[in-house]
Amino acid sequence: RNIMRDIMLVNTTGQIGHFLPIDLNIEHIIGFLKILFLSKGMYGSWERLGDISAAINHIQKVKKQVGLSLGAKYHGRTHTTPDTSASVWKVFHKVQELGLHTFTPDRDGNDSCKATVDILLTGEKKLKSSTLGTINKKI
Repeated sequence: RNIMRDIMLVNTTGQIGHFLPIDLNIEHIIGFLKILFLSKGMYGSWERLGDISAAINHIQKVKKQVGLSLGAKYHGRTHTTPDTSASVWKVFHKVQELGLHTFTPDRDGNDSCKATVDILLTGEKKLKSSTLGTINKKI
């Protein structure tokens, strides 16, 4: 009975000759789940992982369709490094045009900005000003 399950091949792509053994297919699904799960960061949970695992094939199809509709490449047979030079130059020229790389004291919106607190320096000062007994009480 187990021999029938152990030698099963599945074709998730529908293309001729693209069969995977069951265990390798599971590894691919786990890989996709890890990518989707990690992308949620601190909002990820075991419940969410359970919810998306049942729909992983549909999520992959949606991901592929969104990529195609946005004109982004999905997955090719070989990896090629994309040419990002046009985007880099576009950002470079916009930064120069707006003067974002230089300090401008009278820039629009500067008066509504608040200075940020250096939390490392503040924490160090609090730590140095506290006694060991005070720190132990807070822990």
